[in-house]
Amino acid sequence: GLDDLKVPFPLWGLMCCFIFQQKRREEKERGRKKGRSKVKEGERKRKEGEKEGKKEGKEERREVKESEKRQERKEKEREEGREGREKNRRKEPEGKRKERKEGESEKRMEGEGRREGKKKE
Repeated sequence: GLDDLKVPFPLWGLMCCFIFQQKRREEKERGRKKGRSKVKEGERKRKEGEKEGKKEGKEERREVKESEKRQERKEKEREEGREGREKNRRKEPEGKRKERKEGESEKRMEGEGRREGKKKE
């Protein structure tokens, strides 16, 4: 049968296309109503397929845009740095936050002073 022909796999599609085209031509020549209706049906299916293809294209574009927006948001968060994220996590009134920041900076200064003192000695 067909296995005996030993045709490389990608050629099967072309062969099938050719065979179906030939059948369609023969049906047209005979003037069969079935053949004509099949051709019209094929055209209708092809048009529907094109419409679906356009819809899929739009959806893909939308998905790409959304993913780009997500990436931009992530990059902005990285640029804003740790402070922005810590603020979001804490959700404390600004007064407390400022107090803590000032306290931390004073502690840091003291720590650096000690370190510098040790290095100098």
